[in-house]
Parts: sequence; structure tokens; C-alpha cells
Amino acid sequence: MAVLDSGQLDKLRQGLYRELRGAIDFDKPTANSALQAIEDWFNKVAVQSSLSTDIDAATSPVTLTANQKKKLAKYWMSTRWGRD
Repeated sequence: MAVLDSGQLDKLRQGLYRELRGAIDFDKPTANSALQAIEDWFNKVAVQSSLSTDIDAATSPVTLTANQKKKLAKYWMSTRWGRD
């Protein structure tokens, strides 16, 4: 489990509040817990391994490096989940 420090949580929480423009009704500890749960999920070995395996299967016989996979996933998340 990668524990987010208070500065990281503050930055994420403030970004969350800005993104939702006050449309959320939960307090700081609840927001922190939810953000930490997301951090924990994405850092699970099983999640990372599954994603890596799926990318390998999809791109075979080409093999992407771990860094390329990370950049690919980051791009996908920012464009796909960044939509309204």
C-alpha cells in the first residue's frame, strides 16, 4: 500500500473540489479516505500485472517497455476519464 502524504492528499483533494465545483457533500476525512482507496487500488500488484499482461496480449508480437505501458495508460486515463 502506497500511503499518500498530507501534501499529496491536499493537492488531490483540492483538485477534486475544483473539478466538482462544490457539488460534493463529503468532508475532508471522507475525501482523503476515498482518494487513498483509489491510490491503493492502482498500486496493487494484481492490477498492474493484469494491465501489463493485457497490453502484451493486445500488442503481440510487439512488446512495450514498462515505461511505455505507463505512458500509454496515463494518456488513456487522462483522455478517456477526462471527458465530461
